Amino acid sequence: MWTERHRARHAAGLKQIVSWHAVREVARWLERTDPPRSDGATPTMAVVRAIAWHLRVGGVWRALPAGMPPWRTVYGWLRRWQGLGLFEQMMRDLARLR
Repeated sequence: MWTERHRARHAAGLKQIVSWHAVREVARWLERTDPPRSDGATPTMAVVRAIAWHLRVGGVWRALPAGMPPWRTVYGWLRRWQGLGLFEQMMRDLARLR
């Protein structure tokens, strides 16, 4: 049975805050590990936010909503980070924190 305590724990606003902080931490980690090569590069936070959206919603890359970086940019960064093994390395680093 849902009580006020359950509703507070599962509030949509809380989920968005946690999600935003998680995306920010992943973006910071990726920037430290694989810094952008130029000042004009797409911000890492925007790329990670777009990757997170795609993983949550699914579908084709071309369906990224307006306001996000171009899909080819996002896909290119994802492939680069996968090729460098950064996601596996990030998971190992997280496991060590525990």
